[in-house]
Amino acid sequence: SATGVTTSCTITGPGINSVTAASSCGVSKTIVTPAITSQVTYKVTCDASVDLAKVIVNLVPKVIEF
Repeated sequence: SATGVTTSCTITGPGINSVTAASSCGVSKTIVTPAITSQVTYKVTCDASVDLAKVIVNLVPKVIEF
């Protein structure tokens, strides 16, 4: 489990609201999100406390010349 987590971890963001038991918080987990088309922020909260971590996803435009 994740160090110091006693109940659960919640991951929230666009299209995501995933709750994981404390015993699984330290385990690598794949979460499928809806298509990301602009900057988004995902938050991790453990034990219903303040935000533990934020992940900000930025998109880099790809220019295709023709």
